[in-house]
Amino acid sequence: MRYLIKPVKTGKKGRLKILGEKIDINNIDLNYFRKETGCSENIQIHSAIVRAVAMKASVKVVIVYYLNDNKIKDYTIYFSTDEAHDAPHILDCYGARFQIEFLYRDAKQHTGLNNSQAREVVKLENHFNFSPTAVNIAKAVH
Repeated sequence: MRYLIKPVKTGKKGRLKILGEKIDINNIDLNYFRKETGCSENIQIHSAIVRAVAMKASVKVVIVYYLNDNKIKDYTIYFSTDEAHDAPHILDCYGARFQIEFLYRDAKQHTGLNNSQAREVVKLENHFNFSPTAVNIAKAVH
């Protein structure tokens, strides 16, 4: 990932420079990243719009730092190609997304989501509904 910069005319030939330096996750530029408020004292959240070089697109990045004695213990990076989303929305969406992925993983492993031999549409729909429901009920009972 690289910082996005405003193009400045230099008088030289060629295309104007739009990409800045590479982003060092352990030492981000606080002039560029915006610190999000309303989080606990053990968590710092920073967000910015940057350029994902591998994707060849601009993305909204949210970096969550987990602190221990005011030192960075660990971090997690989330990003969204929709730059209009704010940081809390991105965190909520990805938190829910991981729970949904765990649900499907458990449904495949323990309740046979992929193991139906039915050919009729109604029977297949019932199977695809009952399998995740069984996982949810098992988690609630546990």
